Amino acid sequence: MGTALAGKVAIVTGAGRGIGRAYALGLAAEGAKVVVNDLRTDAGVSAADEVVAEIVAAGGEATAATGRVDDFEESREIIAAAERSFGGLDVLIANAGIIRPTFIEESSFADWADVLSVHATGTFNCIHHAIPLMRARGGGSIVTTGDIATDVWFPRISSYRAAKAAILVLTQHAANELRDANINVNSVMPTATDTPMMRTFFASLGEQRESFGESTQGHYDSDASVSGNTVSPSTQPPAGIFLCTDAGRRFTGYSFQMSARKIGVVTPHADVDYVAPAADEWTMSDLQDQIPGLLEGKPSLAGSNRPVSA
Repeated sequence: MGTALAGKVAIVTGAGRGIGRAYALGLAAEGAKVVVNDLRTDAGVSAADEVVAEIVAAGGEATAATGRVDDFEESREIIAAAERSFGGLDVLIANAGIIRPTFIEESSFADWADVLSVHATGTFNCIHHAIPLMRARGGGSIVTTGDIATDVWFPRISSYRAAKAAILVLTQHAANELRDANINVNSVMPTATDTPMMRTFFASLGEQRESFGESTQGHYDSDASVSGNTVSPSTQPPAGIFLCTDAGRRFTGYSFQMSARKIGVVTPHADVDYVAPAADEWTMSDLQDQIPGLLEGKPSLAGSNRPVSA
């Protein structure tokens, strides 16, 4: 086992499987004591218990916390488990998430609300409750799980992408607010990873899966394409774990893009071009004259300049 996080206490939400499980195992392998969070089924079984057993069998220390991150009081109990079991909190990996693949027109409000609630509200809840415990330790590290930041259109997951956009903004604000508390906050965005969530997304594409993969092939490093060549969850946590070590804690407010072997940094700032009206106020004539030139050569949010039929 490593020692980069020896004596530290960490919480990983959504840690029963996939990337969260890989985070929990990776943190424990570096000496951290880990609170493993995931839900229990109706039968009272939680994958978190299996991960805890795995960590303990390898000589580490871990405990399970099975509350919901999107419930304000239950998320408080998840965070409190770190102090109750291990005396405090140094690291939060806010990773829990769900997916409900559907087109906007076909989506129910419940599907939209559930995805936003688990990802965005759940991340807020856990950060909110973690801050006092980290302040009491003189600082700490928070890593949120973001999403691939490109202009590629991912069909059927508008709620998921909207939730991840909210997490990115929350991460930026938290990094600035908590800098003076010696708490660094960063986002790590996994590539296409072999997880239950990714398999659900691919399954929702049906016959479109192959064409979707082909259309996105050129946007990604060849070692981690979303064409279906998913990578192991174990390839994704190392950067996030590094950011929680003494060597990594001086970095805050960054968003890292992962592939299977490479790490990139995403810059959120963009140059803005402006046009102005001929007089003090805009007229429809001015807009008709100015807007086409302003947009010339610039990609739209939809990733294309293809016009909509008037």
